[in-house]
Amino acid sequence: MHSRRGRLTGMDIYETPLPGIGVRYEFQADSGDHVGVVVRRDGKRDFALYDREDPDACRGTVELSESDSAALVELLGGTSITSRLDKAPPPD
Repeated sequence: MHSRRGRLTGMDIYETPLPGIGVRYEFQADSGDHVGVVVRRDGKRDFALYDREDPDACRGTVELSESDSAALVELLGGTSITSRLDKAPPPD
């Protein structure tokens, strides 16, 4: 598992390669919820919400197609983030 700090959020995002499947990204939301997204090689994504007391126990998942993912990004303000990144000066 690799950890990196989100460029815009400042929170730790954990990245775990899943051989033959894709990559899982996880973070802990400000609410304390443990959230994960599996980005599969076929382009689909699985959104997962883990149990607060047992991070190995998944409370539920939602499978998202590429268009579902794009719609969710739009709803969550991803296009405004992309716009800000486009206008930001390059990192040092």
